[in-house]
Amino acid sequence: MSFSTLASFRALRLRSLRAPTPRTFTTTTPTSAYHNRITLTGRITRDPEFIPAPNQVEGLPAEERRGVWKFPVVCVKHFKEDGQEVEQKTWFTVSYWSRESTPIADLLKNETDVLVEGDLAQWKTDDRTGLEIRAGLVTLVEDTTVLLQEQTMGVTLFY
Repeated sequence: MSFSTLASFRALRLRSLRAPTPRTFTTTTPTSAYHNRITLTGRITRDPEFIPAPNQVEGLPAEERRGVWKFPVVCVKHFKEDGQEVEQKTWFTVSYWSRESTPIADLLKNETDVLVEGDLAQWKTDDRTGLEIRAGLVTLVEDTTVLLQEQTMGVTLFY
């Protein structure tokens, strides 16, 4: 691990101990005054799947085929409740609109730790009989960072 990586980790750690400061987000789309934004740190639980857009001409090469890459991310929170260790998991479906030739499947594999930043949307469906209602959270991604781990003196560093 380089000195600059360790220094940036320490700066990030010190910054997290201070009071929160406003953060600006960059986006390629214009934002309204009430724009939702989410940053997730979690683990991919299945390899990404490419779903082509339905309105494309068949037979296009992978470089020109557009669609959405989808993969689930779980965020785990540990805390104690009544002296017992509790693990709380929150699941997100991450959607990333791109070309099929984007190397998403090569970079983002099952069990990869990632930092995902994007817009949060929710969905709800029910079956035809109205007996089952399913809901979920979808993150529309603008940026994904793979977190590389290095074990040092019992502390896991992400950089």
